[in-house]
Amino acid sequence: MLSHYVNEPEFFSLKIALIGGTIFLGRAITEAAVAAGHTVIHLNRSKSNPSAFTDIPTITGDRSDPNALKSLIDWAPDVIIDTCGYSPGVVQLSSNAAAEANIPYCFISTVSVYVGWPEHSTAESSAVHPCPDDNAPVTGETYGGLKARCEDMVRLSHPDNHIIVRPGLIVGPFDVSDRFSYWVRRIDEGGDMIAPESPDYPTQFIDVRDLADFVLLLISNRIRGTFNADGLVVMLGTLLNTIQASSAAESKVVYVPGDVLTEKGIHPWSELPLWIPGLSGTNGSTDTQKSAEFGLLSRPLSDTVTATREWLATDMREVKWVRTLTKEKEQSLLSII
Repeated sequence: MLSHYVNEPEFFSLKIALIGGTIFLGRAITEAAVAAGHTVIHLNRSKSNPSAFTDIPTITGDRSDPNALKSLIDWAPDVIIDTCGYSPGVVQLSSNAAAEANIPYCFISTVSVYVGWPEHSTAESSAVHPCPDDNAPVTGETYGGLKARCEDMVRLSHPDNHIIVRPGLIVGPFDVSDRFSYWVRRIDEGGDMIAPESPDYPTQFIDVRDLADFVLLLISNRIRGTFNADGLVVMLGTLLNTIQASSAAESKVVYVPGDVLTEKGIHPWSELPLWIPGLSGTNGSTDTQKSAEFGLLSRPLSDTVTATREWLATDMREVKWVRTLTKEKEQSLLSII
């Protein structure tokens, strides 16, 4: 039951500007916004999937280009959605420009800002990483602190007129990270396969389309503030069984204890996606109670699996699966356990 969002609001078309907009989350937000009857414009460098939306007006350039940013502001959007902000100084440029024009700003952050993630459950009030250097390069070590500092820039420019969304692992169609789609592809290949820990190992992720819907819900209802956005905790066995149930291939999952995998040089999260050693039950889960009260919903797991499989059938990337476990390494391990 929703305590803050109960009735369908009266529809009104919005002018939505996206920084980015052609890959994964930006793509999903664009598709959802257009389907809902909103008007969309993109600001990007037209380097990633430039043909994805030939009917969407695009300002070609970077937000650090004053002319490109001015063109975006002059379009007078009802809201700016920043899907690709990683550098505090760069985010400051666009958020300050939006604030001067009194345009609300929606920044897509990450649960990686939390000091306790993923070992401990995290709510919006949990402590976040400090940013030692605004100009630090983005690495696994600096990512959370940089994103937290980007949030600071948005709050400074928009004290009462910001939306900050902190997603967990985003999955679904057009996810080129291979972190969820690996499991769909691997099961569809059939045969004996390795999975980490046990069927009771906890995973958590959000379908990109559910995240896009939630972002638009917040915007459409003029809701402001900071929100975690993640799906329900799903046990790995449930996930793999769901994928198997709709696969044309026969596969057998062999669960291997985490310490054995580590000893054999298998890298968590990358080679075996969704695996972070040490998690159990719901510790490490993202607390989404606040967002659920404001309307965050999760579609059935089978829907995410089906959509991912359908996208994989059309995925024409030349370079993929470069981080995930190779079939040779997997079969070598299977032969000795």
